[in-house]
Amino acid sequence: MKLLAAVLLAQASGLVTKQRDVAHPFRCSLPTSKCVAFGSDCTKDGDCFSHHCYQKKCGYAKQCSKNGDLCRQYSSHTCCSGKCKPVTMVDDCHRLLKGTGSPALDQGVNLNRQCQHLGVCNPFDENAAGPNILSTPWAVAATDLAVKYNQRGQLTFKEGSIVRKDLFVARSVGQTYDAIAADTMKPGAIRDAGVIVFTGDSKVHPELGKVYTEGVAPNAVSYCVAPILRNGLGGGYYAVCMGQCGTADKFKFECDDSLNENIKSGLVIGGATEKYMTAQQMIEGEHGWKFHDKTKGIMTPLPMFVRIMKDYVSEALTPHFGYMYVTPVPVTQCVAPIMDGTGKQTSAEFWAAGFDCCDAKKGFHCGDVDEKGSRSGERIADSSGLLHAAITMAELRYNLKPLPPAVPTYWKWQKPILVPAPPKVT
Repeated sequence: MKLLAAVLLAQASGLVTKQRDVAHPFRCSLPTSKCVAFGSDCTKDGDCFSHHCYQKKCGYAKQCSKNGDLCRQYSSHTCCSGKCKPVTMVDDCHRLLKGTGSPALDQGVNLNRQCQHLGVCNPFDENAAGPNILSTPWAVAATDLAVKYNQRGQLTFKEGSIVRKDLFVARSVGQTYDAIAADTMKPGAIRDAGVIVFTGDSKVHPELGKVYTEGVAPNAVSYCVAPILRNGLGGGYYAVCMGQCGTADKFKFECDDSLNENIKSGLVIGGATEKYMTAQQMIEGEHGWKFHDKTKGIMTPLPMFVRIMKDYVSEALTPHFGYMYVTPVPVTQCVAPIMDGTGKQTSAEFWAAGFDCCDAKKGFHCGDVDEKGSRSGERIADSSGLLHAAITMAELRYNLKPLPPAVPTYWKWQKPILVPAPPKVT
């Protein structure tokens, strides 16, 4: 009797909430309202007892952790979905806790103890979710986040993952590019060019040329520039020379073989480009609108300057004073994106790569890429940044979505399963 009296007194004073109020909030008791339980379908917060419509399902509570947030296995109810997926890999745990696993380096904190119960909140429908923050190195999706695998030297990708050999780039500084259309091929897509041969309908427009003069007569030096256009469009390529166009007062563009419409070949200028850039900016300010904008031609902050010449081979061997050309380098950087095979990907964070295993004409043949069923990768370091330079060319050449410099990872494609799947728990 004394216990019953104490409970009644507590209820009267508001210290104990009635069970009816917990199960049925006042707003859900109204005739015009209907509340549903956790996990039920919903369209707005007011549909749920928890007053939280999360991913079109009633969340566990109004204040809860969303998909990807950290949780503890003994308190999965803190997740909006009530699902706390265990973190089973030690390096995943250390990454998520932003530590190293060494108490000496983690301010005395033993992360391994926290790893015993650490988890990640999952959505209601795990299949409909995007990339999970937990790593699966035995079945990596080509659309996954590469940062999750920064500490791994080997990966095995999901079945169906392929190397898009049709989207490869063979970056070889100083190489020759044929049939370059001056109105569509972005200079960044062939940034390794040493020699360019333009299409037959691409030509130099001397009437749009400008000159930048440096110094004082009689020792002044003139830097002559005129746009190379195709059907009146361009903006990415300019014919240049030194001292063959007079001065601004008496300008007449007569650079090498630029006026010979049968000559389409030339050497790419590799040094002192800032001189030519000054004249190019004059052209841009006065005539740029005629041959390019956001809907036509080529918009680029780094155009290519080319010395149009028929006998460019002899000039490359014995350059005239004042000219600096792109020097050939006898190493080829090879990259091709790893994709999921659906054809819907617009970017890639995983790239098959190698050195001297591809050719602009013979294709991409790095690692076991020609072996049917290959889907593993062994990490390749890019300390020089040359592989990333090749990726930048690929992004421009194939209209892929650009990635930050620190994101892409590079892998030697292998046929053996380098990371076997863990045994299933029964």
